[in-house]
Amino acid sequence: MATNLDPNCPTISGTRPGCGAIVSLIEKATGVEAFSVGKPSPVMMRQARKELGMATSETIMIGDTMETDILGGVQMGYRTILALTGGSRREDLARYGYQPDMIVNSVADLDEHTGLLHEVLPTMNREDDTPHDLRAWARAHA
Repeated sequence: MATNLDPNCPTISGTRPGCGAIVSLIEKATGVEAFSVGKPSPVMMRQARKELGMATSETIMIGDTMETDILGGVQMGYRTILALTGGSRREDLARYGYQPDMIVNSVADLDEHTGLLHEVLPTMNREDDTPHDLRAWARAHA
């Protein structure tokens, strides 16, 4: 059982092998295929949405990896935002059969895009809804 299958993991000091690289070694050595409960597993994605009390149409998956974060969001029918702070690069996006709804350089940039987020997520158009919380979250995670 694996929490995710990301082949690498970006860190402040560079890239290190991710969970997926280690899982691959164990799969080769044992001949047993791992079961991933993390991104993009629908098991984890659905449970997280339910825990938050959100409808599919109200859910945004924000992540920095096309193969796990964005793929998982797309498969679940969520809107997706790719932050270019991980392993995914803008110039590589054409090779994927799926695309994020929005691309930002960093989650810190989400504050600048609340108008566009209203277009991406019509359910956010209520005065008292998510944008204020989104700004606070983006500042806290910058």
